[in-house]
Amino acid sequence: MINDPGEFKIRRSGIRHGEKVIDWFPMAKRVANMERYAEVSLSANERYMQVLSTIDDPTAAYCFLNELGERRVVAEKPVRALNPLSVIDMALLQAVFRGEHAIRGFKSCEIAARMGLFKAKTPIEKRRVSARMNRLLGVLRGHGLIAKIPRTRRYRLSDRGAKLIGAMVYLREKGLYEALDVAA
Repeated sequence: MINDPGEFKIRRSGIRHGEKVIDWFPMAKRVANMERYAEVSLSANERYMQVLSTIDDPTAAYCFLNELGERRVVAEKPVRALNPLSVIDMALLQAVFRGEHAIRGFKSCEIAARMGLFKAKTPIEKRRVSARMNRLLGVLRGHGLIAKIPRTRRYRLSDRGAKLIGAMVYLREKGLYEALDVAA
């Protein structure tokens, strides 16, 4: 159930700048919007199930993990490599990979709070945390793991990102320990 539908949009008639127009307006909590509620809920459930399906069998994504471990150049700007053994990179990937973001995506401040970075008290510290989160999300965007949702300040996992992050989390949490047990 969607408790705060104002974050989603619905195409309806309304008044803008004193004129009656048909445009995208924030969705209200009423029976007339049940069809749009169903569309939003169905698409969120499909995305969530798609992400969950990549967790069970990450073998297809293992071959792409080497790409993430190399620097890339996107729009003439270098993007650093991701390290699945790094604590900061794994905290970022796990924060982005949460199922709650399948519904409407995530903001950088939500990821910073999940990673425990928003303990800043002064405006200068807040700007530093914000800049750091933008750099970290830029790395994920540069590797094609997340995409910006148009006309919002939100991001979402790409299909490629769901597979690769799922494989990295699986490798870190389960696969790596199994590999170490076999080697020992």
